Amino acid sequence: MAEIWQWLGSLFNAEGRNLMVIVVRWVMVYAIPIVAVYMFIGHLIGRKIKGLEKHARQAVESGRHEEALKAYARSAFLILVFRSLYGQRWSMDDWSESLGDLFFALGKYPTAVFFHTRAVSKQLGRDEFWTYLENPAALAPGLEISVHDVPLYRKLGYSLLRSGCVEEAIIWLRRAVSAYESSSSTWLALSEAYERIGNSQLAAECRQRAATISDERQDDATS
Repeated sequence: MAEIWQWLGSLFNAEGRNLMVIVVRWVMVYAIPIVAVYMFIGHLIGRKIKGLEKHARQAVESGRHEEALKAYARSAFLILVFRSLYGQRWSMDDWSESLGDLFFALGKYPTAVFFHTRAVSKQLGRDEFWTYLENPAALAPGLEISVHDVPLYRKLGYSLLRSGCVEEAIIWLRRAVSAYESSSSTWLALSEAYERIGNSQLAAECRQRAATISDERQDDATS
């Protein structure tokens, strides 16, 4: 590389030109405008992506699920195509919970399971997630269940139950009620799961627990 620069320097000097002056001129004429255009396009793309994400959230809140999915899809397309221009760090897992909720609302439960699983695995860390699934009693140190985990566990449990994965649904529904027992809807879902595997006794106990919860508004505290 050094030899190339020496050769270029000799060539320009032979013509009575200063190599440094030529390089600076090229930078001023070409490089700076190119970088400026690059940053401007990246700014426009970033604004477009944020606008689509905002539109998707608003569509979800108003029940326009198909419209929300289209907005998320367009946003993901822009990020993937213009990844080098998009200044923010992004991962598909950032949208996993929202997409799982959308597909659940649309009745596409296997797809909802896929996204809710990604959301839970991100929340726990992938190694801990599979440990939990294989051994429901396992709890890694420092990862004890908290109330903040309940909504996502419950969503994954619902999706699994509707997809016919009853035993896996029981694992996550039990985790949800173990951290927050005042959720009648979760107890009822757990009762339905036990009914499906033929355990009427546990199903009845879950229904009884749901019936003892007087203030169902507490469900909203963790939704």
